[in-house]
Amino acid sequence: MLFDGPTVTHEEILHAKEVRANIQKNLLKANPQAVLLSATMNIPGPVKTSEEIAQVFHVMIDAVEKSVSEVRPLVHLYRKKKTGYEYFLVLPLRKETLKKRMIELEETCLFGRLVDLDVLFWDEGQLQPVSRDMLGYKQRTCFICSEEAKVCSRQQKHPFQEIRNHIQQLVEKGRE
Repeated sequence: MLFDGPTVTHEEILHAKEVRANIQKNLLKANPQAVLLSATMNIPGPVKTSEEIAQVFHVMIDAVEKSVSEVRPLVHLYRKKKTGYEYFLVLPLRKETLKKRMIELEETCLFGRLVDLDVLFWDEGQLQPVSRDMLGYKQRTCFICSEEAKVCSRQQKHPFQEIRNHIQQLVEKGRE
Protein backbone atom coordinates (compact mmCIF):
# COMPACT_ATOMS: atom_id res chain seq x y z
CA MET A 1 0.00 0.00 0.00
CA LEU A 2 2.77 2.46 0.87
CA PHE A 3 4.36 2.24 -2.56
CA ASP A 4 1.05 1.82 -4.41
CA GLY A 5 1.13 5.05 -6.37
CA PRO A 6 2.09 6.46 -9.75
CA THR A 7 5.69 6.10 -10.85
CA VAL A 8 7.75 9.08 -11.92
CA THR A 9 10.77 9.38 -14.16
CA HIS A 10 14.13 10.85 -13.27
CA GLU A 11 13.38 13.74 -15.66
CA GLU A 12 10.09 14.47 -13.88
CA ILE A 13 11.89 14.53 -10.52
CA LEU A 14 14.56 16.91 -11.85
CA HIS A 15 11.88 19.20 -13.31
CA ALA A 16 9.98 19.19 -10.00
CA LYS A 17 13.17 20.18 -8.15
CA GLU A 18 13.67 23.06 -10.56
CA VAL A 19 10.08 24.25 -10.10
CA ARG A 20 10.42 23.90 -6.30
CA ALA A 21 13.63 25.97 -6.33
CA ASN A 22 11.83 28.72 -8.26
CA ILE A 23 8.94 28.71 -5.78
CA GLN A 24 11.41 28.91 -2.88
CA LYS A 25 13.26 31.77 -4.54
CA ASN A 26 10.07 33.71 -5.27
CA LEU A 27 8.71 33.22 -1.75
CA LEU A 28 11.90 34.56 -0.18
CA LYS A 29 12.34 37.39 -2.70
CA ALA A 30 8.87 38.55 -1.68
CA ASN A 31 9.72 38.15 2.04
CA PRO A 32 13.49 38.75 2.27
CA GLN A 33 13.52 39.31 6.05
CA ALA A 34 11.72 36.05 6.75
CA VAL A 35 12.82 32.43 6.73
CA LEU A 36 11.39 29.60 4.63
CA LEU A 37 10.66 26.04 5.62
CA SER A 38 10.49 23.75 2.60
CA ALA A 39 9.28 20.23 3.43
CA THR A 40 9.33 17.25 1.10
CA MET A 41 9.17 13.49 1.56
CA ASN A 42 12.43 11.55 1.51
CA ILE A 43 11.24 8.46 -0.34
CA PRO A 44 13.80 6.80 -2.62
CA GLY A 45 12.57 5.22 -5.83
CA PRO A 46 10.05 5.97 -8.56
CA VAL A 47 6.91 6.10 -6.36
CA LYS A 48 6.66 9.42 -4.52
CA THR A 49 2.94 9.60 -3.71
CA SER A 50 0.29 7.31 -2.28
CA GLU A 51 -2.44 7.55 0.30
CA GLU A 52 -0.13 6.21 3.01
CA ILE A 53 2.77 8.50 2.03
CA ALA A 54 0.34 11.43 2.22
CA GLN A 55 -0.72 10.37 5.73
CA VAL A 56 2.91 10.24 6.89
CA PHE A 57 3.56 13.66 5.35
CA HIS A 58 0.54 15.18 7.10
CA VAL A 59 1.63 13.76 10.46
CA MET A 60 4.95 15.54 10.04
CA ILE A 61 3.37 18.78 8.79
CA ASP A 62 1.10 18.79 11.86
CA ALA A 63 4.25 18.42 14.02
CA VAL A 64 5.92 21.27 12.14
CA GLU A 65 2.94 23.56 12.59
CA LYS A 66 2.73 22.72 16.29
CA SER A 67 6.45 23.50 16.71
CA VAL A 68 5.99 27.03 15.32
CA SER A 69 2.46 27.69 16.60
CA GLU A 70 3.49 30.84 18.46
CA VAL A 71 4.30 32.56 15.14
CA ARG A 72 1.84 33.66 12.48
CA PRO A 73 3.03 32.43 9.05
CA LEU A 74 3.44 35.00 6.28
CA VAL A 75 2.85 32.35 3.60
CA HIS A 76 1.50 28.82 3.88
CA LEU A 77 1.53 26.69 0.72
CA TYR A 78 0.88 22.98 0.15
CA ARG A 79 1.38 21.27 -3.21
CA LYS A 80 0.39 17.73 -4.12
CA LYS A 81 2.30 16.68 -7.22
CA LYS A 82 2.90 13.29 -8.82
CA THR A 83 6.58 13.84 -7.98
CA GLY A 84 5.83 14.27 -4.28
CA TYR A 85 4.17 16.39 -1.65
CA GLU A 86 5.60 19.85 -0.99
CA TYR A 87 4.98 22.21 1.89
CA PHE A 88 6.25 25.77 2.18
CA LEU A 89 5.99 27.96 5.25
CA VAL A 90 7.38 31.50 5.36
CA LEU A 91 7.89 32.67 8.94
CA PRO A 92 9.16 35.73 10.80
CA LEU A 93 11.64 33.64 12.82
CA ARG A 94 15.38 33.51 13.15
CA LYS A 95 16.80 30.94 10.75
CA GLU A 96 18.80 29.24 13.51
CA THR A 97 15.72 28.92 15.70
CA LEU A 98 13.67 27.32 12.94
CA LYS A 99 16.46 24.96 11.87
CA LYS A 100 17.02 23.74 15.45
CA ARG A 101 13.31 23.00 15.79
CA MET A 102 13.26 21.13 12.48
CA ILE A 103 16.33 19.08 13.44
CA GLU A 104 14.58 18.16 16.67
CA LEU A 105 11.54 16.96 14.70
CA GLU A 106 13.70 15.02 12.25
CA GLU A 107 15.43 13.29 15.13
CA THR A 108 12.56 12.70 17.57
CA CYS A 109 9.44 12.06 15.47
CA LEU A 110 8.83 8.51 14.31
CA PHE A 111 8.55 9.66 10.69
CA GLY A 112 11.20 12.38 10.99
CA ARG A 113 13.69 10.46 8.90
CA LEU A 114 11.19 10.25 6.03
CA VAL A 115 10.85 14.02 5.59
CA ASP A 116 13.35 16.66 4.56
CA LEU A 117 12.71 19.85 6.53
CA ASP A 118 14.90 22.39 4.77
CA VAL A 119 15.32 25.88 6.16
CA LEU A 120 16.24 28.58 3.64
CA PHE A 121 16.88 32.30 3.80
CA TRP A 122 17.60 35.17 1.42
CA ASP A 123 21.11 36.61 1.52
CA GLU A 124 22.67 39.03 -0.97
CA GLY A 125 20.23 38.11 -3.72
CA GLN A 126 20.70 34.37 -3.24
CA LEU A 127 18.71 31.53 -1.74
CA GLN A 128 20.81 30.03 1.08
CA PRO A 129 20.21 26.87 3.12
CA VAL A 130 20.80 26.57 6.85
CA SER A 131 22.82 23.38 7.19
CA ARG A 132 23.17 21.15 10.21
CA ASP A 133 26.92 21.85 10.09
CA MET A 134 26.30 25.59 10.53
CA LEU A 135 24.69 24.85 13.89
CA GLY A 136 27.15 22.16 15.01
CA TYR A 137 24.89 19.15 14.35
CA LYS A 138 25.93 15.90 12.70
CA GLN A 139 24.66 15.05 9.23
CA ARG A 140 21.58 12.84 8.95
CA THR A 141 22.26 9.13 9.08
CA CYS A 142 21.30 6.44 6.62
CA PHE A 143 17.96 4.62 6.84
CA ILE A 144 19.81 1.34 7.32
CA CYS A 145 23.17 1.97 9.01
CA SER A 146 24.79 4.71 11.07
CA GLU A 147 26.81 6.21 8.20
CA GLU A 148 26.00 9.64 6.78
CA ALA A 149 22.96 9.34 4.54
CA LYS A 150 24.60 11.26 1.70
CA VAL A 151 27.56 8.87 1.65
CA CYS A 152 25.40 5.74 1.53
CA SER A 153 23.17 7.26 -1.12
CA ARG A 154 26.07 8.36 -3.31
CA GLN A 155 27.71 4.94 -3.03
CA GLN A 156 24.37 3.09 -3.36
CA LYS A 157 25.59 1.08 -0.39
CA HIS A 158 22.27 -0.64 0.35
CA PRO A 159 19.95 -2.50 -2.01
CA PHE A 160 16.87 -0.51 -2.97
CA GLN A 161 14.52 -3.23 -1.70
CA GLU A 162 16.21 -3.19 1.73
CA ILE A 163 15.59 0.55 2.00
CA ARG A 164 11.96 0.16 0.90
CA ASN A 165 11.42 -2.62 3.44
CA HIS A 166 12.84 -0.45 6.21
CA ILE A 167 10.54 2.45 5.26
CA GLN A 168 7.54 0.10 5.09
CA GLN A 169 8.34 -1.27 8.57
CA LEU A 170 8.67 2.25 9.95
CA VAL A 171 5.28 3.26 8.58
CA GLU A 172 3.68 0.06 9.88
CA LYS A 173 5.15 0.80 13.32
CA GLY A 174 3.43 4.21 13.17
CA ARG A 175 0.07 2.51 12.62
CA GLU A 176 0.38 0.51 15.88
